[in-house]
Amino acid sequence: MLSAASSIAASAATPVAAACSAATEPWLIEAIATARRHLDRAWLAVGDNLYAAYDLKSPQRNPFDITAKASPTAATPPPETARGYMWVGGLQCLVTRQEPETLVHLSFKAGAVSFSENKAEWTKPLRDTTLTEIVVTRDGAGWKSVEQRGDHAVLLPDEYLRRPTLEEIPAPHAKRKIPCKADQHWNGRRCAAAAPPPTGRSRN
Repeated sequence: MLSAASSIAASAATPVAAACSAATEPWLIEAIATARRHLDRAWLAVGDNLYAAYDLKSPQRNPFDITAKASPTAATPPPETARGYMWVGGLQCLVTRQEPETLVHLSFKAGAVSFSENKAEWTKPLRDTTLTEIVVTRDGAGWKSVEQRGDHAVLLPDEYLRRPTLEEIPAPHAKRKIPCKADQHWNGRRCAAAAPPPTGRSRN
């Protein structure tokens, strides 16, 4: 059984994730803003929802596959490209590691992620998963950001995302009712009406 002192030491050695919204230090707020701008380059925000587009290329035929019916002298056709879209609801930004004034490691957690490829209906949402991670480091007087996608993240390391237009996003799934509408948010289970902004009045 660990003593109180060893328990404190162990907890101090383990990074504790903190919400980005809780940041108060100016340098940390600036680093988080850099990471958010990184996301904004590929993600379209519609209310509390985020959308990204991507292309999936099917693998080319194996030239050594003797079972293939194509002529060995025929030119290899270009790989087919599938257009896909991704929706994210309930995005959370967490600071998982920080070194004052020099480095910030951020993890972006998605409450729900759904995909639509080749005009198919939106898939059943993945819930409570890591979307991606971004490392922000000091670069002279400013900050630079690098996206890191590990095996535990939804986004693949070589997956190229682009910011879509609102008009090209596929229609919501009729039964699943996703993605959420512009005036809705993901509440952990489904799309729900967004809470009204605070009035500033105390209930006491």
